[in-house]
Amino acid sequence: MIIEDMEQVIVAGKALELTALSKSELKGVFVDAALGYHFYKASFNGNHFCLLVSKREKKMAPLEYKQLADRLENILNLPIVFLFDKLMYIERNRLIDRGVFFVISEKYTYLPFLIINAKQTDKMPLKTLTPAAQYLLLFHLQTDSLQGQTINEIEKQVPYKYVTLTRAVACLEQFKICTSEKDIDRQKRIYFDDIPNVLWNKIQNIINSPLKAIYYCDEIITSQLPICGINALAHYSNLNPENSEMYAVDEGQLKELLKENAFKNLNRIEGNIKIEVWKYPPISKDSFVDKLSLYLTLKEDKDPRIEKELELMIDKLWL
Repeated sequence: MIIEDMEQVIVAGKALELTALSKSELKGVFVDAALGYHFYKASFNGNHFCLLVSKREKKMAPLEYKQLADRLENILNLPIVFLFDKLMYIERNRLIDRGVFFVISEKYTYLPFLIINAKQTDKMPLKTLTPAAQYLLLFHLQTDSLQGQTINEIEKQVPYKYVTLTRAVACLEQFKICTSEKDIDRQKRIYFDDIPNVLWNKIQNIINSPLKAIYYCDEIITSQLPICGINALAHYSNLNPENSEMYAVDEGQLKELLKENAFKNLNRIEGNIKIEVWKYPPISKDSFVDKLSLYLTLKEDKDPRIEKELELMIDKLWL
């Protein structure tokens, strides 16, 4: 497909500003993609992406578009969007199911990473961090500093995709936890103004326990889940562990384990093994959940021993 007038690609009633990528900007792009597409840098509401226009009439399968987009995003460090002159209803739905971004000029747009940003000011203000935003912040505080990184760089380190990370960063900015600035390449980079312990104290009123549900089972066919609860606190403190096993999973992991029939007698009442279902993927190190998330799951426990060890664990974290 060849679009003759590239000045008139319309998104949300606005004509996109398009600039053809130079040879130097296309460095690293594999030959088949370079020969098969025109590459344009586009901008909408301050968000940059790469618009691909096919030089061929024949369309690919939705999975092929997804695979191509993933490869090119890693090379160009920009979201990849495909431009079509027309798509059938079923084609649109299949591309959306695969998470492929596309534009049918003046007719249809699937650009969730732009729409989220553009409409965010119309939403009710959040009262607490979203699960993804909380995950991102706790990752920054404990695992690896995200200071000065772009969303593309962060995506390679965490179990979230670009669109979700864009929303998470916007949430952190709303609570003035971080700011974002564009570098000389017009890539957004995020910056945290406070040191970890100050930041931790600052966010106490806007973070939540990641715990969503508790299940029990008699047996679990996997050894890859991080240990949580009292047994994790025992690992980080002077407490003795309990005899029963305790593991944390997020909702996505739980669904996959259920498909694999990994649990024996899974129920909500009792069992030899306790399964905590979290709102975000557990940040694990050495087979144990991270200290800050652990603190959030246990801070309401009124046992004086647990309260004391939780405080000591957090104090040591900032030494």
